[in-house]
Amino acid sequence: VALIQGPPGTGKSYVGARIAKLLLAQPSASAAMGPLLVLCYTNHALDQFLASLLDAGVCGIVRVGARGAGAAEGSGDPRLEACSMKRLRAHASARTEKRMQAEAFSELDRLGGEAR
Repeated sequence: VALIQGPPGTGKSYVGARIAKLLLAQPSASAAMGPLLVLCYTNHALDQFLASLLDAGVCGIVRVGARGAGAAEGSGDPRLEACSMKRLRAHASARTEKRMQAEAFSELDRLGGEAR
């Protein structure tokens, strides 16, 4: 458990992103550690922290909950939209539906071949 606290502009997001990247860079530790849970006091602070993680090269981020006010105004980081659970869930549903359609067509082709 880690806590980073301080006034605005003191590098909390930067330090947190560096710590996360170092933790995730350890092959044996990241496999045993599992996912990281990042909590922030505001949605805006979470968006900033997640953007710092993306800047540091961390991938596999899932953003749960509402985005900060800047996102609604279009001034938020567009990369975070791709990390939203809503977007990821919709993408997974579309993939599942396409896979099921492909299996159904394959089965129809197989049955059509048997009928001939």
